[in-house]
Amino acid sequence: MSLANHAESLPKRACQHASPHTIKLLTLLNPLPVLLKNQYADIIDCNESFNQLCGFHIPSLPPEERNYIYLILAHPQFQQCFLATAVDERLAQITQMASHLRGTNAAQPNDPILTAHIRRFQAYPLSSLMLGKPIKLATLTLWHTR
Repeated sequence: MSLANHAESLPKRACQHASPHTIKLLTLLNPLPVLLKNQYADIIDCNESFNQLCGFHIPSLPPEERNYIYLILAHPQFQQCFLATAVDERLAQITQMASHLRGTNAAQPNDPILTAHIRRFQAYPLSSLMLGKPIKLATLTLWHTR
């Protein structure tokens, strides 16, 4: 941005709520499980089939826990639902989501919400995911955005 003499742009506002039409669509898609996420991997909404697939009601979670990455990192029932109970499977999903956040960060480098999310995930003890396995350098740099 500095080299191109561009002013810093304000981050786009992330979707936080589903519209009534989207909620109706979620309902119509039952029995197919459907999950809506925003660019931060925050879960905006899901249909009842998705809740049944997970075995718990996503909207009943505290807002700070309604994040796909957080649930893959910390929620055993969600991990089981998405076949992320083995360390390698979980790391594969986390790696994929980390690359998604890096892409989002490239498009919105000054987004304070995205920065807070990345810091939160960086602080999560990835070493606990390794369950005694040696930590690869790539694993430690998953969340680095630059």
